[in-house]
Amino acid sequence: DSRLLIYGDSQWELFRNMPWYFSENFSQVVSMRDDNPNEKIDYYANPNAVLFACSERYIDTKLNAPVPNYITSYFANSESIENILSLPTRPLDSSVNGTWIDYCNGKAQRQERLVNIDLENTQSVTLTGWSADMVNMTPLGALFVKVGDEVFPCSYGEEASSVADYFQNENLRYTGFTVNIPTEYFSSDINQLRFIEVGLDGTFRYEDVLYNIEYGSDKQTEGSSVKDMDAAAALSLPTRPLDSPVNGTWIDYCNDVAQPQERYVSIDIKNAESVTLKGWAADMVNMQPLGGLFICVGDEMFKCDYGEEAGSVSDYFQNENLRYTGFSVNIPAEHFSSDIKQISFIEVGLDGTFRYEDVIYNAEIIGAPHNSWVWLLMIAVIVIVFLLALLYLKKSNGGEMFQKFNENKFLFSELIKRDFTLRYKRTVLGMMWSMISPLVNLLIMWLVFQNLMGGNINHYVIYLFSGQLVFNFFNEATSMGMTSLLDNAGIFSKVNVPKYLFLFSRNIASLINFGLTLIIYLLFVAIDGIPFSIAFLSLLYPILCLTIMNLGIGMILSALYVFFRDMRYLWGIASQLIMWLSVIFYSIDSMAPNVQKIFLLNPVYLCIKYFRSVVIEGVVPDLSYHLLMAFFSLGFFAAGCLIYKKKNHEFLYYI
Repeated sequence: DSRLLIYGDSQWELFRNMPWYFSENFSQVVSMRDDNPNEKIDYYANPNAVLFACSERYIDTKLNAPVPNYITSYFANSESIENILSLPTRPLDSSVNGTWIDYCNGKAQRQERLVNIDLENTQSVTLTGWSADMVNMTPLGALFVKVGDEVFPCSYGEEASSVADYFQNENLRYTGFTVNIPTEYFSSDINQLRFIEVGLDGTFRYEDVLYNIEYGSDKQTEGSSVKDMDAAAALSLPTRPLDSPVNGTWIDYCNDVAQPQERYVSIDIKNAESVTLKGWAADMVNMQPLGGLFICVGDEMFKCDYGEEAGSVSDYFQNENLRYTGFSVNIPAEHFSSDIKQISFIEVGLDGTFRYEDVIYNAEIIGAPHNSWVWLLMIAVIVIVFLLALLYLKKSNGGEMFQKFNENKFLFSELIKRDFTLRYKRTVLGMMWSMISPLVNLLIMWLVFQNLMGGNINHYVIYLFSGQLVFNFFNEATSMGMTSLLDNAGIFSKVNVPKYLFLFSRNIASLINFGLTLIIYLLFVAIDGIPFSIAFLSLLYPILCLTIMNLGIGMILSALYVFFRDMRYLWGIASQLIMWLSVIFYSIDSMAPNVQKIFLLNPVYLCIKYFRSVVIEGVVPDLSYHLLMAFFSLGFFAAGCLIYKKKNHEFLYYI
């Protein structure tokens, strides 16, 4: 009492070629083709009708099974395999055509007509995969596998969504198969599997598909010549170039923290005894795994555990050759230090006779071992030397300057109050603007640059805030210092007071404003989860150096501004140039080392990098940074004093 509804010519052709099947299972066959509109039947109004749709490949009967399984049962119930072998043979006209084994006992297989069968501790071998006529893009009628003299019917017609999605053809959705074969049918004499593919209508079969058998564990991950190779032997191999931008090694995780795919790795060794790197590496030109992989950290080399499963890689590139290209390596934390800026990978070819060009990764070492007390002692020595120099200056030729400063200290304190409060006069929020303004600027810059440049920068908000904090202090102090003389000409033209008081008061006001913003900065550091340490005290050094440099540059600019009013606009252009060269919102880690050294000629960048190194990385920069910062600050201060002293008596003639 079940009826079969046939849609389209392809289903009707199937019916014509398989009358023996339909006559046994359906009481009536109704054509639903367009040339018989009057015979159309509403399936939902007739629950006894059976819908046969090519896209689903299922027949809704009490058996609830796809058509090919009936064909399989028909031949399996025949007296012998001769009924299958006697079918006329059609050639395979496509390189994709035929049967492909995806898994053997749950273990992924390479798409090379080779199956690895491990008979140890197992009673049967289960093969799963897919098979189809890829010339006509249709499923098979049935599938059998022959092992030696025995033939086993496969459970064909299982869902194979990945195949249908890859080829974008719904006809291939139910082309999966599974077959279970007892291990007793395998032996060292059996070195091939033979798949017998029956056509969709059961009237022919395709040429047999042969699979070679490899017994034992899969040896695809590492060649025998590479297994015992050490680092020295790997380095001595001839080098081949990398011919693909995808080629090489990619780090996915460092201590279980995901890494960006940009040849950059952030290594945090705070409270860590070792660093574990995980990823994958392959020859993407030839789509094959490597023979071995080594990693170089400083002067030390470590062998990676290569050949781990990387299912996401093989799925992404749709190539089973890449399934076992994963690696992991564990490196003691003691081998990392603040001097390590890069790590390199040495990739040995699959046959162990060559290696590829080294893959270089830029490395950011966070929490590298250092002795903060030693650096703090060194900074204290530098500060003491500076104070002794001031004391010497006071007792020698500079005694008159200190005497005048002491006489006018009340005026100096009033100037500081005026310069700091004047900018917020008649405002509703008052001094709150000193903290709101940099926060708004930080938010705008973060929204603009986060996706463009911040993806591979650790703690990007603090990275950005550090640059903005230091540069804003520099820009505000020097810009206000430049106009200090002309803005206070009405005072020193009538009263004999030291003119440098006006410049110094502007800088102190800027320093107070910087201090308020610094409090907000440290609050952001805590929110970002960065722990405070004794190394944070070393930040006083770049603040001191920057303050001294601001005074020196302010004296130079204020003196020049008296004679050349164009300095206001020239300095505006110069400050913009300094901002772009201060690496505020981008990183230069990917640049060549020689190019990175050029940025060290910018003293503002030195202070910014000092902040980032201490706060984000937890590392106090080395001695060269301190000496270079001291050189710039004292150099600009000395130059400012000389210009100020030389032009001091000419200011009154030009204001």
